[in-house]
Amino acid sequence: MRVAITGMGIVDTLGNNPELCFDNYMNKEHYPEPSRHQDSVVSHLKCFHADHELEKPENIKSSQYASLHKINKLGLHSVEQALKGLPKSSNVAVVYSTTTAGGETDILFHDYCSRGGKKLRPRQLVQGIKDFLVGLIPQIYDFNGINTSMYAACSTALYNLHYAMCIVDDYDYVLVGGADVGTELSGLVWFNELGAIGTHSAPYDKNRDGFIMGEGAGCIILESEEKAKSRGAKIYGYVHAVGMGNDGSNGSATAPDINGSGIKRAMRQATKDFDIDAITFVNAHGTSTPIGDELEYHAIQDVLGDVDVVSFKSKIGHTMGASGVIELIYTLQAMKNGVIPPNHNIESLDASLTNIPTQPKSDIGAFALKNSLAFGGKNVSVLVEGI
Repeated sequence: MRVAITGMGIVDTLGNNPELCFDNYMNKEHYPEPSRHQDSVVSHLKCFHADHELEKPENIKSSQYASLHKINKLGLHSVEQALKGLPKSSNVAVVYSTTTAGGETDILFHDYCSRGGKKLRPRQLVQGIKDFLVGLIPQIYDFNGINTSMYAACSTALYNLHYAMCIVDDYDYVLVGGADVGTELSGLVWFNELGAIGTHSAPYDKNRDGFIMGEGAGCIILESEEKAKSRGAKIYGYVHAVGMGNDGSNGSATAPDINGSGIKRAMRQATKDFDIDAITFVNAHGTSTPIGDELEYHAIQDVLGDVDVVSFKSKIGHTMGASGVIELIYTLQAMKNGVIPPNHNIESLDASLTNIPTQPKSDIGAFALKNSLAFGGKNVSVLVEGI
């Protein structure tokens, strides 16, 4: 089933719209900045911050908007942008997640409970709920369809996409997205204690040592191809299939199966009955971790054969559960511009990694895969068609 993408919105460290983000990825030097926390545990870490101007929805009071945490403002920006040009309707579903929401609230609330800190107002407390934003969106835009969040660690946004594909025919359109701010104190400390955070973001480089936390939000609008074409909608691309696969007993809480069984299963499902030779590149999860990058690369080559692999995280960092939809938008922009984007920050490659472009390639086809891998073996692969 081919489903049309009729809206896109994004904000991350490189920009606040799809065109600017992609242009800066291709042409602008960009590196992470020091953490903005004074805590000695994380003050030495680097982060990718998203500090761009945001669009505020008209139907929200300025006082309410001002009280929102950054994660929710980023998310609303992506939604507001994606909805431009779409007909107004209440028959709309929203599947949107914020996996890192609540960290700031939890710290403040713990301080209040255990140390006599400042009491939190209800508007602050309620933002500690991970599905706060997905409940706020329908209130602002008067949507009355299904309203829910998935939670699947770093694969969350693509789990959202899978669910949205199942319900798209029941609504005029479905919002799919995610927003995350992995630079908050609790997230930085947690991942640093796991040993997952590195000193630089360089997927596939020999000296990669972990990922760099990022901030961002992305939203796409899904609509049945029939409805989209009947109203003359602008179509940005198509989602053909979503494949999913777990590592099962071969995986662990924080590491994938070394044989890549789950992501291989996901890619095979996504490309079932499809000519894999038509896939011109794979937008990999590629987080810059020593184990994960190489494992995913060889799984891709095993399933698809000789195909280029690209990770956008070299310049935008790891935007956690939002990464799937943010990087899907980059993939669509790449196909729109007829280019396979390069991988950045690579000084040296292992001899076995032969399909990691470090310079742009032109004259590509219309199809690509987007992968997400997550803790607990949660693997997703999406087959998309660009226009």
